[in-house]
Amino acid sequence: MKNGTGKRRTRQNVNEALHALMLEKPYDSITVQDLLDRSSVSRSTFYSHFDNKDDVLVSYHAGFWEHISKACMRWEDGSLIIAPVAALAAHLREETYREFALSLIRAGRMPALRALALDHLSRGFESELMQIAGGREPRVPLDVTARFIATTCFDMVIWGVESGASHTPAQMEAMFQKLVQPSIESALGISLRHI
Repeated sequence: MKNGTGKRRTRQNVNEALHALMLEKPYDSITVQDLLDRSSVSRSTFYSHFDNKDDVLVSYHAGFWEHISKACMRWEDGSLIIAPVAALAAHLREETYREFALSLIRAGRMPALRALALDHLSRGFESELMQIAGGREPRVPLDVTARFIATTCFDMVIWGVESGASHTPAQMEAMFQKLVQPSIESALGISLRHI
């Protein structure tokens, strides 16, 4: 048990070091030595947990998207809110985090991170859709519907970062809901207003 806690702590320290460094400089200019210095982890310990810097990046993002996927749908004032689009858009609108995301896009790391995000989000959405369906047979398989929602969510938020879209996070959220809710209703064969 103690060994498992130490491993988690080491991985967390290195992940936090990467996050802090990416707020200071572009991803491509960060070295493994930078990570070692910032996290106070030895080189041998680092390589017992990670293959390289890209492996740390994947680890960091897996944790982030796992957290997001646990709160991917919620009821608010009698309406189903699908995906935290406003929260993600607001987070990435902050200059520091926008630069963080743009750094990953420029470094060509976004396709792999997109795949990771979609896997986590899809699992979260599928679980929520299963509860909403309540045992009814959906018109479209739940995994297909979940992937559609996850893809739309991720791509809309990243588009907002890349394009510098002038829409506010609340506007992005409202547009997303208007696009996705009818798709879910059609796929499940139910009205979300009558659940």
